[in-house]
Amino acid sequence: HTLSVPQDVPGEDLWVRKARNSVKLGILNSADVEKIKYLLTLSKHAVAFAHGDLLLTNCLVRNHAVNLLYLDWEFAGQYPKGYDLALLWIIMAKDEAARKYIWDYAVSNSKEYVCSFLANLFLHIAREIKIHKEAIGVPGFPQIIDGLFADLVRIRYASQGI
Repeated sequence: HTLSVPQDVPGEDLWVRKARNSVKLGILNSADVEKIKYLLTLSKHAVAFAHGDLLLTNCLVRNHAVNLLYLDWEFAGQYPKGYDLALLWIIMAKDEAARKYIWDYAVSNSKEYVCSFLANLFLHIAREIKIHKEAIGVPGFPQIIDGLFADLVRIRYASQGI
């Protein structure tokens, strides 16, 4: 799930290096990298324990959501705050009500959390675009790519006021 990232700038944040790699792939632009750096600075580079791979297939619901179990902890670790939530927002692309719920929760938190969440969205979207660009023969491919690029525009717009 991770991008192959060369160390371009000694001591540069891993997430910024991932963003720079996405520029090389033609997904993000230099303004996006600067925005991600800025958002991470405003987030104070806050990290929290996260599942790291919170796909719906890694969730088990019992008793009508009374018990929610997370499976497959292979990628668990310290990530920028809001990492799992940003991934869930991407996964729920076809459910605007779920996305609104996630978005409202994320932006109701501290400014540091919001900035971290937005930086995560930039990087998750870039990763998904990279993955889907490599899967050209997949049914629904053009719509998926179009939706991801629309999400990228949406996040660029949402982060303008920060």
